[in-house]
Amino acid sequence: MPLVEDATTQAIAPVPNPALFRVVEFVADPSRPELVDQRGQVAAVEDIADGFGDSAAERPADIVGIQIVLFEKLIYGHGVIMHETMTIYTDGGCTGNPGPGGWAAVLLADGRDATEISGGDENTTNNRMELVAVIRALERVNSEFPGVRTLAVHTDSQYVQKGISQWMAGWIAKGWKTAAGKPVKNQDLWLELKALNDELPVEWHWVKGHAGNRWNERCDALVAERRREFTRS
Repeated sequence: MPLVEDATTQAIAPVPNPALFRVVEFVADPSRPELVDQRGQVAAVEDIADGFGDSAAERPADIVGIQIVLFEKLIYGHGVIMHETMTIYTDGGCTGNPGPGGWAAVLLADGRDATEISGGDENTTNNRMELVAVIRALERVNSEFPGVRTLAVHTDSQYVQKGISQWMAGWIAKGWKTAAGKPVKNQDLWLELKALNDELPVEWHWVKGHAGNRWNERCDALVAERRREFTRS
């Protein structure tokens, strides 16, 4: 398995193969003039610089000497050093409550185009769609952006933002009951969200809806499109 220097710990970290990566930082070894600055290029790890490949795994000293210090994962794999900050905007809603609904999220990562995801349900509630939006967004982070360092989630649902950051501890302490002693609604989705929140470095933010925020407005438009799929005659 090819190796790459971990720029954070200066340890040797495994890199999965095959996978595609973009070089985001490059420090050439002066003793290796044949190496060129390949920032921004996309390639399989073994093609990024001379010396990478199966044989390089047996010569870690050579890899350290090359000093290709930071890669950004593009498609598949785990265990790669990444230095990513991500911002997510989510929204969800339905026509009628309950009724046909949609959810959407926009994922913004440094140096990448925005990633948009959305979906819907023919019979749901506003709160369920708001929860599904953040769950699907965090699932996408886990599958495509492992190793993210900072993750800010912006939702226009105080139900979601306060539920995960303020209310949940009390619900759990009361056996998934509210302060009024009633069962917490949407417990199935809250459990999914809790598992993801426990695993990822999430910071939760509330953003006012329909107030001109570019990405919140984009999510709202995607939600509307999804709702219409279920309301067309």
